[in-house]
Amino acid sequence: MFGSQAANYILLFPLAYFVFVFISECFNPFVRTKNPMKRKRWRLGRIAALITLLAGVAALIAMTVFSLSPRLAVGMFLCIGALLVLPSIVKYKKSQIWE
Repeated sequence: MFGSQAANYILLFPLAYFVFVFISECFNPFVRTKNPMKRKRWRLGRIAALITLLAGVAALIAMTVFSLSPRLAVGMFLCIGALLVLPSIVKYKKSQIWE
């Protein structure tokens, strides 16, 4: 039981990194991009990766504490992640209008 829970927590890190790479189109989340045009996208990717990590941890904790089914925990993860990342995407899109 504990081994599978630990594996779930460990799998959150590659998932968050994949989200970062997909959104920012950059491979290094720790070094700021030199190109100012890509910097906002890099920042959005970092925020989305952090939100993915936090939503995953919250879903896994809720699954353990409340004995939720894995399907319900994944749904909770997707809902929390979408609700938390939407304001960042809206802010990013609004800033793109004026550039």
